Amino acid sequence: MKILVSILLGLLAIGAVAQGNDDLTMNNNRFVKFLASGNVDDGVKIGRFSGNALRVSYQGNVIAFDALDNRAIIFNNAGNQTKIQLHPAGKSFIKGGDFGVGLSNPDAKFHVLSDAVDINSTDEKAANLIIEASSGTRSMNEGATLGFVIPANTNGGNAWQQGRIMVTPNNESNANASGRMLLQTRYYNSGSWEWQNNLTLTAGGSVGVDVINPTEKLEVNGTIRSKEIKVEAAPWPDYVSLRGTGFLIWELQRTS
Repeated sequence: MKILVSILLGLLAIGAVAQGNDDLTMNNNRFVKFLASGNVDDGVKIGRFSGNALRVSYQGNVIAFDALDNRAIIFNNAGNQTKIQLHPAGKSFIKGGDFGVGLSNPDAKFHVLSDAVDINSTDEKAANLIIEASSGTRSMNEGATLGFVIPANTNGGNAWQQGRIMVTPNNESNANASGRMLLQTRYYNSGSWEWQNNLTLTAGGSVGVDVINPTEKLEVNGTIRSKEIKVEAAPWPDYVSLRGTGFLIWELQRTS
């Protein structure tokens, strides 16, 4: 490998051109062509094609390392479209195809394969996918969020985030990693778009429906419609506590 690199550098330094079978040519000290045939577009090109980019090209498919803005890109000859871009400070992306982590045959745009997580694991990093939110404080009003975007217009355009899963601290105490999970949907309220706290799960096991900080095992802000309510004597008391004002009629059937 070192010998090959030395030969290539030597050819670049003296501007050499091998014309026997057109298997190696140099163009204005900018790039070297390794030709597969007499057609200059069939071979491999290595060098500075334009700007500050170092490129490796084969039949219009290019890998480029751009020193100007510190990015690496891969694009093909179909409309000169960028297919892959890696950028430390800008946007990195992959267009077309499926992307797999831990497997070579992904079945979706983003497919992760890793070891199963034990339900009783106490490792705070035990997960197949981690979404981490950076914040300078511990606030119950901020959290890590997974959003779901779908079109807002009937023609498929105007994409908006219309649902999300958010995890926030369950408290604002230092060194207390108790969490709270919210399932939210976007809704229009008096001229502005807001988030509805459809379902809240707290660290203490309380569940809130349209209640962001439930204190009971089940707390509902609204009307409950049920086909049946079952009250059991064991392992808890067989009664229902009714609080508040208004007229409530309950028909309870005790089961043993």
